Amino acid sequence: MLELGVQVVGACVAFKPSVLRRTEFLGAPATLHYFDTAGTGQEVRLQAGELGFTYCQVPVVMAMADKASITLHLNDGTTELVAGNELYAAQSEALFKKNGHYVRIDVRTDRVMD
Repeated sequence: MLELGVQVVGACVAFKPSVLRRTEFLGAPATLHYFDTAGTGQEVRLQAGELGFTYCQVPVVMAMADKASITLHLNDGTTELVAGNELYAAQSEALFKKNGHYVRIDVRTDRVMD
């Protein structure tokens, strides 16, 4: 997780990649297969220029951007937008609990090496 930049700072999840290179992002579409918090097999389609992994059984889709941001997708179909690269404590706690509150996290990072 450290290579992908996932850190816990003061009980808050942060996405701060420091050694992630542009070449590690997908060159073509792919599918991320994973088990959700209920243990059900799921999949997420990834596009070229994205990178997918799971954290606390929630899929994380990372892509390069000019400005860092995080979009949290909730189980009721709504989203929460976070400016920057760090979740709030309450958001992090819900993620740690693996209660299904969050079903996907889209991370836009401006911290990628050439």
